[in-house]
Amino acid sequence: MNIVYLQTYFVTVACILGTGCLGLPLTLDKCGFFPFLIVFMTAFIVQVLLVIFTVEILQKSHALQVKNLKEKLNANIYETLEDHSNNEGEAILAKQDVIRPPNFHLLGEMFLFYGLHYLLDASVITYLVTMMISYALAGSEAYSELLGIKLLYIIPVFVWCLAVLVIFAVSHIQSVISILTLFKGILLSLTVIVPLFVNSGGQENTLNNFNYIQDPFLLSIITTGGGLFVMPFLFAKIENDSSKILKYRLAVLMGLITCAVLNILWCWSVFYIVPQHCSPIIERNQSLHEPVVCNSLERAKENGEISSVPLIKVIRNKHPSFLWVATVVEIFIIISITVSFMTFGTALHHTICGIVESKFPSCSSLESQRSKNIAKICTSSFISFIFFAIIFVIAMLNPKGFLDVMEQFSTLSENILNVLVCLMLLCSRYKDKKNVEIPLPLPKVLVPSVYLVLLYCSYGIGYGIYITVMHYLHPNNI
Repeated sequence: MNIVYLQTYFVTVACILGTGCLGLPLTLDKCGFFPFLIVFMTAFIVQVLLVIFTVEILQKSHALQVKNLKEKLNANIYETLEDHSNNEGEAILAKQDVIRPPNFHLLGEMFLFYGLHYLLDASVITYLVTMMISYALAGSEAYSELLGIKLLYIIPVFVWCLAVLVIFAVSHIQSVISILTLFKGILLSLTVIVPLFVNSGGQENTLNNFNYIQDPFLLSIITTGGGLFVMPFLFAKIENDSSKILKYRLAVLMGLITCAVLNILWCWSVFYIVPQHCSPIIERNQSLHEPVVCNSLERAKENGEISSVPLIKVIRNKHPSFLWVATVVEIFIIISITVSFMTFGTALHHTICGIVESKFPSCSSLESQRSKNIAKICTSSFISFIFFAIIFVIAMLNPKGFLDVMEQFSTLSENILNVLVCLMLLCSRYKDKKNVEIPLPLPKVLVPSVYLVLLYCSYGIGYGIYITVMHYLHPNNI
């Protein structure tokens, strides 16, 4: 059974540790490292609270279904179920499609009112799609740099090969994701140690400017977030027991902590190797007598590059003895983005399956049930293919826009989801849902924090909209 918690940990890491860490160092070009650290740690604390909130909501979802089932079943069926152990009885119910596995569509239907569950569905799907677009762009760029093939030739292969794996081998790739996540964590750990050797004296003329402390705000939310989207289908494997649910919650939180530490170390590594700004003195190549393009965080941000690109160029140009580091970084980027794309693709496909499941009527006969299952699989696969096609088309049309996609769209949809999670928690604690017993309730000391998280995420929505509008009105000033 411990393998479930280990898998939960690795899948959480795979989901969180993605393109956010590739774009986050670019936001340090004006503010510097210490303002970033303050913003990032605030976002991290908010995500810890959201994970705890989500665990309670998932428990309430299961408990309410069991309660409603017991009220509907007649006495004879109920006594038959009671002859089994609690877990066996619940397994029988699940096989009969009575207790549905948790997903955000189901949670929205149970805990949100006035049509807000449609907004929840839209925010979840939008976030997953936009993040997968950024993964497709960053992953294809990493493969392009390594293989020396044009980016537009890499994108179709990257997207569609992984799409087929996600849709048709979703039950078999989680173990692969866990192994590759462990490997990419080791590679990233090796990468962040590089500054100790490459630039032990620290970067010259580093600037910490708190006037630009808002720059890393949106990407800090993206980089620490993402774990919520895989929590429902991971929770479906956990037994309804307080100790087991506690281990599940700890596994998710440990994955979040691991990613936070690795992201901070990664930003520190890039920041102390790659200059914040280009030097005003233009260097010239003595053999070709041509200007050498300066590699800096500012220039990479303007060109829509991932942060590993200027890092690798600086190492190759100024520290040729550490060329092996560039290779390690390239391998890490490729594995990291590939795994994250599959993880988010799995979450997207799982969400679509949950929506399709809710739209099919219940069947009584076994033959009808089989036909229904085949129809659900075909419908879910077809819809998933449509979304992967959308991801592919947008990636092809905007091959250098991964940073804009994350800042302008992914953060907005994630903050909307975070607000709705807070609302679901508040709704689950009132009226008929208040007295439902769950194995691991939310500590009373954390209940007031719901309103602080709600305020923080609401501000994130407003700021994200402001940045998006200003980007299109005054693109040169953002």
